[in-house]
Amino acid sequence: TGKAVVDIAAGVKQSPQKPARFASDDLDSLNPTEKFPSPTVPNRPLPRFSRERTVCSSFIEALFGLYSTPSLDAGTTFTADDYRVDLQASGLYSEGWQPNAKLLDLGATVGSSYVAPEKFYLFGKGLTETDLTLRHKTYTLFALPEAPSRSATRIFPGVQTEAFLAEQPVTAVLNWNLHSLRDATYDALHDQRILGNATARLGKRYSAAVDAVVQSRAEQAYPFFQASIGRTFGDSVLRITATLGGQYGTSTAGVARIGLLAMLSLDHEVSESISYGGVVSSGLRRTSFSTLLDENPFVHRSTLVDVPYDIVNVGLSGKYHPTQRMQVAVNVGFRQSTRSAMWTDTLPGRFDLIYRDVTALSLQAEMHYQPGVRDRILVVAIAQSAVMSDDKAAPYVEPFRLDAVYRRYWSAGLATNIGMQYV
Repeated sequence: TGKAVVDIAAGVKQSPQKPARFASDDLDSLNPTEKFPSPTVPNRPLPRFSRERTVCSSFIEALFGLYSTPSLDAGTTFTADDYRVDLQASGLYSEGWQPNAKLLDLGATVGSSYVAPEKFYLFGKGLTETDLTLRHKTYTLFALPEAPSRSATRIFPGVQTEAFLAEQPVTAVLNWNLHSLRDATYDALHDQRILGNATARLGKRYSAAVDAVVQSRAEQAYPFFQASIGRTFGDSVLRITATLGGQYGTSTAGVARIGLLAMLSLDHEVSESISYGGVVSSGLRRTSFSTLLDENPFVHRSTLVDVPYDIVNVGLSGKYHPTQRMQVAVNVGFRQSTRSAMWTDTLPGRFDLIYRDVTALSLQAEMHYQPGVRDRILVVAIAQSAVMSDDKAAPYVEPFRLDAVYRRYWSAGLATNIGMQYV
């Protein structure tokens, strides 16, 4: 006979409880290696340095796609003294969809995390993260008759640390990015960036942030600076944040751009299963040649890099989580911008940028579903349009995209994916 005793007083009623939500790790596990692009979203503060992917204790992921495209991704995490260390390496090779379109993409990341003991003044209980990312990509400009080779190498070290002043958290970020582009018939082109950021809480309701980005391409400087202050209203259920700040940047042609950052955001958790939010903003949008090269590896090495200005940028989002097995999210974006960057293929074999006044609209729907204990399904649909000031459709904007992934867990350490994409 069993000996377990349930210590519940007689007559006590147990009220029903809603099932727990998906854990973040479960939701993240549904994402394929190739991330889906984000829809048009409101202007946000400069990107903070953070680890792009936190690996599990150890993993190996192997994929194989069309056009003889194998890829391998592996990583491990371990603890050394008081440090957590993350190691990750990846490789991808493809024969390409036509002759002279081969691709080799290699990457590695080393990261560490450390929480300082309380005895350290200012930094006690503060988290410090240090990362070093290396990436090398080799391919060809296959649209040119001679199909010259091209390679891009990126080095990205950075550190983020948290301190406490008068019991208020202060976060400091510093990172350096070097992106080198090498074409067969040109000298190496270097795009460098040093980003510094400091964010501080001023009491319970106020915050302040300062961003400084010193960047250059081929010794042509195009910096960007931003300072802002924010005020938060409400509580954890309904929160409204207003942000106001000043911005200054220059293009690679040396033209100065001045902007006023204004942003109002709202987050409301209606219940455990329903939440929604929205952001309305206006201001400059920083970019860099390194970012453009990541987005389009066939960009011309001398393309103009300017600073787009969002006259108005609106983003609305809603999330419905009726059961532990299902979650549905919807995002709607509207943006009216001046000097918005548009891709054009006017150059032979490469892409250039033109800057136009653009009105853009996007809709994204996303569903996570768990039909069984071992099964996961992710479906993402994106519809978007962009119209220039002359009423012509903006070039190279996907009107519709559908991604679907099915993952099957055969054991705690083995899973398989089947994915498809329609554009």
